Amino acid sequence: MANYNYFIGIDIGKSTNAVCVIDTEENRRLECNIPNTKAGMQTLLDKLNRLPDFTLFCMEHTGIVRHEVARFEYG
Repeated sequence: MANYNYFIGIDIGKSTNAVCVIDTEENRRLECNIPNTKAGMQTLLDKLNRLPDFTLFCMEHTGIVRHEVARFEYG
């Protein structure tokens, strides 16, 4: 099993997504709300690129409203 440095949770909403990044000590490294759009995903990626070694994304299955996150091409 992999050893993760960061855990990124995304609470998917129809118009906005709540994002929280915690480290292995359960310290919150980032909390933000972003629009559930391609531009919002790019904003999130820009913020995450400032963190070293983020590794694991977690999000709920919410049907079609999660598609912007799922379709976004990282990197």
